[in-house]
Amino acid sequence: MNLTKYLKLLTLIVYLPLYSCAGSDTESAPLTPIQEYASSEADKARLILKGSPNSIISRNRAIQICNACLDSLDRMDAAQAEDLDKEKGELHRIMSDAYLDISPFQEDINKRNQAITILLTVMAIMVVFSLWLLIDKKRKEEEEEMALSEEAEVYERKKPISFGKQAEIYDKIIKVMEEEKAYQDPKLSREKLAALVSTNRTYVAKAVEEMSGLTFSDWLANFRNDIIIKELNMNPDISTTDLCIAAGFSTPDYLRRQFKNLNGISFSEFKSNTKALMHTGSVRNSDHPLP
Repeated sequence: MNLTKYLKLLTLIVYLPLYSCAGSDTESAPLTPIQEYASSEADKARLILKGSPNSIISRNRAIQICNACLDSLDRMDAAQAEDLDKEKGELHRIMSDAYLDISPFQEDINKRNQAITILLTVMAIMVVFSLWLLIDKKRKEEEEEMALSEEAEVYERKKPISFGKQAEIYDKIIKVMEEEKAYQDPKLSREKLAALVSTNRTYVAKAVEEMSGLTFSDWLANFRNDIIIKELNMNPDISTTDLCIAAGFSTPDYLRRQFKNLNGISFSEFKSNTKALMHTGSVRNSDHPLP
């Protein structure tokens, strides 16, 4: 505590009893505007101390408020000031509390809070860094797995398959397509079909290409095209929506586009032309028999 604070404390010790005694005579008297102002400033300072009693900033702010108010009161003439001993005494008392009510461990508390803040910051950085390392590690593992999978697929694709093995797989594919109607799944893929016939997608593609002469995508499109023609031959009035469900098309527009591409005639023309339906063999592009 510096010399200025000691002098203020000495002033408080000498004059505080006088302020208190003098204020007791006017306790019951109505407050003047100046007294109300002083009381309001004192309440403000008390509220600041109450909110943060161990904060150096709060104590300094309370002292500044009291000093400013005392300076204002000292500049008033006797007619204005009248009797302000009680208010001055209260302001000095608040300043005394601000000077003397200092926790001896406040510096240690501040240092501890700073240390905790630094520790939490370091921990947060470490957590973020650890998460980044885990994400990066997982990404690299996925890339390695993908690379190995691609290498395995390339190896399987280059690996020769006997004609008998290809025919066996193709027979299983046709059986699954006809009996389980796998083609009705709009998202049917080589992977899904491979799972249904207990093999891998490379073998499925090889079997289809070898036995039909078409890529898997073209073969599946032709298979579904045959289903559409068969359904129309059985029921020319069938709706396009029902045909989509029966053949595994996702939308009617996609069905119409595929039909036009494969048959060279629009779907609506083909459907309305009964005679064309009697001669479907002229517009079929599939090499395998109808289911």
